Amino acid sequence: MRILITGASGLIGGALARALSQRGHEITEAGRRAPGGVEVDFAHPPETAWWIPHLHRVDVVINAVGIFEEKGPRTFAAVHTRTPVSLFNAAAQAGVPLVLQLSALGSDEHARTAFHQSKRAADDVLRQLPVRSVIVQPSLVYAPTGASATLFNQLALLPVLLVPSSPQPIQPVHLRDLVDAMVRLVEHPPDISSTTVQAVGPEPLTLKEYLLRLRHALGATQRPWWAEIPMAWLMASARWMAALRAHQNAEAALSMLARGNHADASAFTQLLGRAPRPVEMFLTGPDRAVAREHAQMRTLLVLMKYAMAVVWIATGILSLGVYPVQESLRLLEEFGVSGNLALVALYAGALLDLAMGLAVFLLPDRWLGHLWRAQIAIVVGYTLLITVRMPHWWLHPFGPVLKNLPLLVGLGMLTAVSRKK
Repeated sequence: MRILITGASGLIGGALARALSQRGHEITEAGRRAPGGVEVDFAHPPETAWWIPHLHRVDVVINAVGIFEEKGPRTFAAVHTRTPVSLFNAAAQAGVPLVLQLSALGSDEHARTAFHQSKRAADDVLRQLPVRSVIVQPSLVYAPTGASATLFNQLALLPVLLVPSSPQPIQPVHLRDLVDAMVRLVEHPPDISSTTVQAVGPEPLTLKEYLLRLRHALGATQRPWWAEIPMAWLMASARWMAALRAHQNAEAALSMLARGNHADASAFTQLLGRAPRPVEMFLTGPDRAVAREHAQMRTLLVLMKYAMAVVWIATGILSLGVYPVQESLRLLEEFGVSGNLALVALYAGALLDLAMGLAVFLLPDRWLGHLWRAQIAIVVGYTLLITVRMPHWWLHPFGPVLKNLPLLVGLGMLTAVSRKK
C-alpha cells in the first residue's frame, strides 16, 4: 500500500515507518525534514486544499506527530489540532480509504492538560468525518532509547525511589507492541467507520510497582529504599521550575500522573493476538546493559550539571566575605594586584562566579551550551594567569590548580551533551 505518515522523524513514527517499509509498503514521509517526501511544518498549519494533491493514490494516512512541550510557534493547538484537522479533512475529500491517528490515553472528556485537550480536539473531528478511521490512544510508551523511558530508568536505578503520594495507576506499553498493533490496523482495519483503540500494557501498576519492576528488568538486584513525596509539594516545585523557565512541562506531567493512565487491556490483547509485554520483558539481551548504562550516564550528567552550579555559587559566596577578605587580598597581592584594584578584582570575580552558578538554574536548556563554553573560558583564563604569575601553585600538595583539569573535562562533557539536544 501507499502510506503517507507524518512524524516519521520521531520515536514512534520512525519505528512505525520502518516496520511498514520492511513489510513492503511504500512510505511517503511528511514533515519539516522529509527529503523526497512532503515538506510541511506543523507549526504553521496549511489549508486543506494544500494537502489534497499530496494524497493522490494514497491508501493510508497516519498522523504520528506529537510534542510534549510548546516552543514558539510549535504550540499544541497548531501541532496537535489545526494541522492534523486540515490533513484529515483533505483525506476525506481525496477519498483516502483509511486514516490512523496516534493520540494519547487520557484525551477524552476528562482531559485537563493542554496536551490532552489538543489531542482530543483532533480526535473528535476525525470521528465525525466521512472516512474510515482508527484513533490509537497509547498509555506511557516505553522505548529503550526514548527520553521518557530513560527518565524512568534513571528513577528506577536510584538507591532511594522517590515517588509521588498519588495512588493512581499507570499501564506502560512497549513500543514494539504499539507498532505491531498499528501495523495490524493498517493491514486489517476494522470494518466500521471509526473506532478507538487504547494501547496499554497487561495490567495497571502504581508508580512504585512500575519502578521496582523496571529496576529488575534493568538488572539491578539490590532492593532500594523508597519514600513518598506529597503531590502538593511536587506541584509547587513544578510551578517554581516553570517560573525559572526550566522544565516547563513538569506541572502538566504531574497532572497526568495524578489522574492516572490505565485502561482495559482486553481489546488491545485481541488486536495483537497475544498478551502485551509485561514490564519484566521490556528489556532483554543487550538492550538491558545499554539502557542501564545510558540511564546511569544521564544521572551522572545531571549531578555534574548541578555540582558545577554549586562550585561556582559557593566560590562566589566565599569570596564575598565568608573567607577572610584580608587573606584573599594577600593572595591577590602575591599575584601582583593590590590596593583598590585588588578589591575591585576580588568582588568582580566573586560576582562573576555567582552569575555563572545561578545561570545554570535560570537559563533555558537551549542556552546552556553557551554557558558551559563561557565557564570553560573562565577556568582556562584563571589557570593560564596563575601559571604565568604564580606557577608554584601547581606544586601545592592540595592541588588547587590541578583540580581545574577534571573541572574542564566535566564542562567539556556537558558541552558535548548540549550539542546533541
